[in-house]
Amino acid sequence: MTTERDTPKPGLRRRLKSAILDSMTTERDAEARSHEERISRLGDDQARHAEARSEETAEQRESRLDSSRMRTEASRRAETGVAHPVRLERNRAWHVHTRQTSRRVDLHLAALNYDAQVDYLTHPKTKPPGMCCSSGKVDLPPLREPPEPLRSYMSGTSAVSRHFLQNIEKYTACFQMTSFGTAVATPDVEEQGFMPTFKVEGQVYHRVGSLLPNGNDSPKFLQLYFVCDEQLQADQRCGIIGGTRPESC
Repeated sequence: MTTERDTPKPGLRRRLKSAILDSMTTERDAEARSHEERISRLGDDQARHAEARSEETAEQRESRLDSSRMRTEASRRAETGVAHPVRLERNRAWHVHTRQTSRRVDLHLAALNYDAQVDYLTHPKTKPPGMCCSSGKVDLPPLREPPEPLRSYMSGTSAVSRHFLQNIEKYTACFQMTSFGTAVATPDVEEQGFMPTFKVEGQVYHRVGSLLPNGNDSPKFLQLYFVCDEQLQADQRCGIIGGTRPESC
């Protein structure tokens, strides 16, 4: 049986409800202030780190990276069988969250038809992707077939064309006019036959020699464009770049 003492009075109920709402509002305000403070702190930290790293010498940067690498390796060696999948899952969740909250906007190729009057930050992603071609009204002609013998070389249906496609970068290098020059730092591990990346010390530059070879030197790079005999040009180009054939030059 409910007595009058068990049932809160209407005024008391209103006061309790108001106190609860005030408490929830205070918590939300505190969370918002905490989030803003965290964003501000992270921005300040980022600026300090960027300034400090911009003043680093090459030796200091290498030392910092080595120390960071050693700490990471030590931390991962100390991982247990359970901690390893937990770390991977945490990294996956962080990357998913970063992609979902990224401020990058899908412009639907809008860069090809930029409109200064459009606010691309609020541009709806559900709009059909037609800004670059006016929803199909712009009809570009198909690409023309390459001329012979390039068409046969690009087909990949013969031994000659397969050789050309496998060595296409070398054939492209046959027609360069300058040579690449730089001081390459010795890599820790050199891959056999191909090095996809390398470290450069100092400047990167292109060397251009004289228009004609000196003395009995053979023409190379830009000098080959001044050789009147086309067959001699092809032979000399393939002699400089190994793995190529004169008939493909």
